[in-house]
Amino acid sequence: MGIGNILLADEGIGPKAVELLEAKGWGAKVDLLDGGTGGFHLLGDLQDYRHLVLIDATLDQNPPGFVRVIRPKFAQDYPPSLSAHDIGLKDLMDTAELMGYKPDTHLVVMSVELVQPVGMIFSPPVQAAMPQLLIEVEKILAKLLAPATVE
Repeated sequence: MGIGNILLADEGIGPKAVELLEAKGWGAKVDLLDGGTGGFHLLGDLQDYRHLVLIDATLDQNPPGFVRVIRPKFAQDYPPSLSAHDIGLKDLMDTAELMGYKPDTHLVVMSVELVQPVGMIFSPPVQAAMPQLLIEVEKILAKLLAPATVE
């Protein structure tokens, strides 16, 4: 599930990643969802899944284009808010847990600058880092799809 506002440049990396994953054929193997700006309307989408890969932009101390994977367990495990939708994402995940169907979550984030211009063109550091973000997501998906091994 890609989260973000495609009209605010780098803030739209989540939906763009979903679009690129679809173009690479992942839609035939997993359910891909453009979660837009998040919110409680996505709650129903979470109840049918044991595993969830979220893709989002974040503000942190890392340079723009820095990609990392977080395994959030609680609201405070999510990176600092970028915009109002991040609060919605944290609330969404907390509510899913309270309702008893919070999936095992991988959060793939990319660091961005605080100021996001209106537009649909990524900044050069974010554009350059999109392949790395996709690699991280694809590694997670491949691992989740791999047959379980018995030791």
